[in-house]
Amino acid sequence: MKKFFKHFEIHFVIFFASLAFGLLVSVLCNIPLKFIEGININIGNFVTGIIGTISILFFLSYKEGYRFKEFKFKITFLSILSLFVLQFILVAIFGHAVYISGSTVYLARYVLYLVNPELINGKEMLENYRLLFMILADFVVYLPIISVGEFLGAKKHKKDFSK
Repeated sequence: MKKFFKHFEIHFVIFFASLAFGLLVSVLCNIPLKFIEGININIGNFVTGIIGTISILFFLSYKEGYRFKEFKFKITFLSILSLFVLQFILVAIFGHAVYISGSTVYLARYVLYLVNPELINGKEMLENYRLLFMILADFVVYLPIISVGEFLGAKKHKKDFSK
């Protein structure tokens, strides 16, 4: 149980630090993106934010896997799953914000305008898209990135110290 809470604590810090870094990248790239003709600013913010989030998420997970020295899939999976439940609770309390949901907020806004340009029931549809894209990003993007990063870090640690 102690290992689980240690992993959860580390995953919490890594995950939300990565989301914050993705937000920072989106903000820094926002001004240059406005000058590029033909790029929707929501897609630009999504792409830059998700790339920033993924890169830092992988890097920090790799470092933690190296530091943990071993990869335990069950503990890692349960810890990340608990983190996603906490994220869902935070979204229910505070709403979808970029610092909680990640850059999927921008993708949801873009898809809403494509699907429903008149914005009939726009707020309700936007919330549904935000939730859907957040869950997809969690399980399709973030979970594999964290797991692979930790696995490769632990593998590298074993390789470095087996000699």
